[in-house]
Amino acid sequence: MQTTHASAAHPALHSDIPLQRLTTPANRPLARRIAWHAVLLGVSADVLLKGGPHGAAFPIWIGLAALSLIAMIWRADRVVSRETGWWLATAVLFACVLAWRDAEMLALVDVLATLGALAMAAIAISSARSALFATRLRDTVWAAASLLRSIIAGWLPFTEPGLIASGPYGRIAHRVGPIARAAIIGSIVLFVFGSLLRSADPIFASIFALPELDASAIVAHVLVTTFFSWLVSGWARGALLVNVGARRPPDVFPLSLSALDVSTALGILNVLFGAFVVTQLGWFFGGETFLHARTGLTASAYARQGFFEML
Repeated sequence: MQTTHASAAHPALHSDIPLQRLTTPANRPLARRIAWHAVLLGVSADVLLKGGPHGAAFPIWIGLAALSLIAMIWRADRVVSRETGWWLATAVLFACVLAWRDAEMLALVDVLATLGALAMAAIAISSARSALFATRLRDTVWAAASLLRSIIAGWLPFTEPGLIASGPYGRIAHRVGPIARAAIIGSIVLFVFGSLLRSADPIFASIFALPELDASAIVAHVLVTTFFSWLVSGWARGALLVNVGARRPPDVFPLSLSALDVSTALGILNVLFGAFVVTQLGWFFGGETFLHARTGLTASAYARQGFFEML
C-alpha cells in the first residue's frame, strides 16, 4: 500500500526521468531541493574529506549525507521505510569502523561497504522490489546499474533553464544575480590590473595591497566540492526521482554454466583448500620451531598477518 501511494503521488517515478521532465510542476520542488542539498554536501565534503576518508571526518560526512537524504524523503511527503533506515545505519556503522581502525585492507573494505550500503538505501527508496528482498539477484544488479547511470549523469539533469530559478528562488536570483555578476567582474578587474600596477610601481605597491590568493588551493576546493556535489546529486536523484527498477533484466542470461563447468570450479577449489590444510599440519605438529624455520615469523606475528584475508 505504501509503494502504491508513493507511485500515485509521484507519477514520474514509473520510469527513468528524461532531462526535460525535471521541470514539471510535480518534480520541480524536489529536484530543486536535491540540487541545494548536493551543493551543501559538496561544500561539507571539501571541509571534511579533502585529505581522504580518514579519522572521524568520514563517518561525520556519511552521517550528514544520511540525514540529508532522510530530510529530502520527508519533504517529498514520503515515508522512510525500515529497510532504507537499516541501510543508512549500516553505512554510518561501517564509516565509524574506519575511524576506529585504519589498516589499509580494512579501510578499503569499510569504504566499499559504506558506498554499497548507501547504494542499497537509494535502491530501497526508489524501487523496494529491487532491493534486499528482490525475487532475483539480477533485479538488484540491474537496479544498481540504473543507479550508477544516474550517479554518472550527476548534475546534468539539473542544468536545464527554469529548474533552480523558479518560484521564490527565481525572484531571489533575479535580484541578487546582477549584483553578484557585477561583483565578480569588478573583482577580476581589480585583481588583474591592481597586480599589474603594483608590479610596475613600488610606491603604489607600498600604499595598496591585494590579498594573497593561492590559485592551486582555490582550484582544489572547487574540484572537491564539484566532485562530491556531482555524486550526491546523482545518488539522490536515483533514489527520489528515478525508478531504478523500471528496467527489468532478461529472464534468461545468454551465458549458462554446464555441470562440467561447475564441477571443475568446485573440484579445483577443493584441491586448493585441501593443499592449504596440508600445509598447516607442519605448524600444527611442529609448533613455533617449524614456523620460525619456514617463515621467520613468531607465532603472534603469524596469527595476525593474514587475519583479514582469511576472514
